[in-house]
Amino acid sequence: MSLLTSSVQPTRPVPPVFSITWRAWADLLAGARGVLLAEAGLQSSTEGRKIELPELSLN
Repeated sequence: MSLLTSSVQPTRPVPPVFSITWRAWADLLAGARGVLLAEAGLQSSTEGRKIELPELSLN
């Protein structure tokens, strides 16, 4: 057996990079929504009225 080749198989499949990147963006958007919701909740409580939340997108 050569030192450059190995018969060792990975113990778990390696996920595609695209899905990891997409998941990170989805987590970022979820966090941003949470911040907007918290800020709107504080503003609503202070002003005593409903606050419209803007729609988030990747654009």
